[in-house]
Amino acid sequence: MKDLKIIFIIVLLFVSSCFKSREQKKIELENAGKLVKKADLLFYKNDFTSALKLFLEAKDLNLEDPLLNYKIAFCYDKGQDKTDHAEKYYLRALKKLDKNKDLSVLASVYFNLGLIHSKRNEIGDKTEYFNLFYSAIEKIQTAGMMNGEDRFRLAYYYMDKGRSEDALKLFREAIDEIKIENPNHFYYAGGYFNIGIIYWRQEDVNTALYYWKRALKIDPDNEQYKMWYKKAMQLKMADNL
Repeated sequence: MKDLKIIFIIVLLFVSSCFKSREQKKIELENAGKLVKKADLLFYKNDFTSALKLFLEAKDLNLEDPLLNYKIAFCYDKGQDKTDHAEKYYLRALKKLDKNKDLSVLASVYFNLGLIHSKRNEIGDKTEYFNLFYSAIEKIQTAGMMNGEDRFRLAYYYMDKGRSEDALKLFREAIDEIKIENPNHFYYAGGYFNIGIIYWRQEDVNTALYYWKRALKIDPDNEQYKMWYKKAMQLKMADNL
């Protein structure tokens, strides 16, 4: 009888522990959700540093959420240029993304991994990820689900392939859509900047300056935009001497 009481107590403690564990997990997920909502407001204003702190807190409560890992990666990538950290979280997101449902996020992950390897001049890996990106984008196009961000990424892909006219058309479409969807988005100014890059490569300095000036009006603190605008202005001034 004594043994039965001990077994009963052990079972009761185990069941109680499981119940507490489930309740604790539920609370943690709810808290993570609240943190993500706060972080999203900062994320969509391009305040990646502030957003990252909250996303990382949420990650400690909900480690496996692929969208959360994607946003952490994007913050490291675009906000801090920490490509090693970004790659880690992009790859973590890839493990959990639904290859059939999360197509837009999947395309973005492949695209950004391609950019990371491009920065490192790892051409083979860049090509592999860009090919995976293009396959995902084709599925999005077929389903008629393209949004402004998708168009921006595809435009960049065409620009990288030397398809300037296709890239220009899509960058302009992306700008128009993103202006409506979220005018604070990182890609809104980025669209103007990349159009400027295309004209720069075509040695049309004045048109490049026009688009870089528009990019800087939207994102005046962007060091890359300022560098290219200054470079073009110096060239223009030298030509006028």
